[in-house]
Amino acid sequence: MLSQVALIQDGLKFRPRLGIMLLLRVIILMMNIMMLRIVEINIMLLVMMMIILLLLLIIIIIMAIVIMISSRSRSRSSSVCIICIMLLMVVMMVMDECSAHF
Repeated sequence: MLSQVALIQDGLKFRPRLGIMLLLRVIILMMNIMMLRIVEINIMLLVMMMIILLLLLIIIIIMAIVIMISSRSRSRSSSVCIICIMLLMVVMMVMDECSAHF
């Protein structure tokens, strides 16, 4: 997980789109892990998933700030749009997990 985060940060330094693609890949990986573990879920695992999702949300917000600072004004609107879509995806994932187990 830490190596993937480092890869994302390296990708953001040189190629912002590559960093965003790597981040999406990590999010999809986390979703797949959660779908596999839904069968044998308990409260502790749910709490761990919530903590992981919150950390992921913090990473996305930090990267959104980095992208907005580093990007030019012409491409800023597209990167902000991508970040909003990713944030919406994470929030929907959290809401889905909550509603499925409570």
